[in-house]
Parts: sequence; structure tokens; C-alpha cells
Amino acid sequence: MARVRQAMVSSLDDVNLLVGPQMVENLPRLINGNEFIRFSARHLNNPIIRLIIAPSLALQSLTTRPPDDDMLQVAIAALNRVLEIEGSLAAE
Repeated sequence: MARVRQAMVSSLDDVNLLVGPQMVENLPRLINGNEFIRFSARHLNNPIIRLIIAPSLALQSLTTRPPDDDMLQVAIAALNRVLEIEGSLAAE
């Protein structure tokens, strides 16, 4: 029951961020990247939020690409090395 109450309060706090006189006070918090990402992730079904984050997602799709084979080989080698080190530490 406490979790449900906490989730309801959190949702009400999110609504208060965008409505009323609190909006001006909370604007720096919303502009903060991490807070904005968390807020938008919780409200993806809101068409206004989707409209606001659309340019960021478009830019992200332009600036990121899947890794090529050389990148994957380096990542696998690094992971194997870490697993070797952790295995030797676990044996001690």
C-alpha cells in the first residue's frame, strides 16, 4: 500500500512540475538532462512529451551507429579479460 501511495504522490509531483506557479521554480530541474530524461521516460504516452523529445531522438539516431566488427572484437576481448580477473579474485 505504501508503494502505491508513493507512486501516486510521485505522479502528482510530476503534474505539478508542468502546471501552476511551481513551473517557474521547477524549470531548472526540468532542464537538467537527467531529470528531463527520467520525466520523459515516465510520460512517453503523453503526445506533448513525445513532441518535445522528437528532435533529441532524431539527433540521436543521426549520431549513433551500430558497432563494426573491430569494435565488437575489442569489447569481447575486454570482457574476457575482466572475467578472467574476476575469476582469479573469486578463487582467492
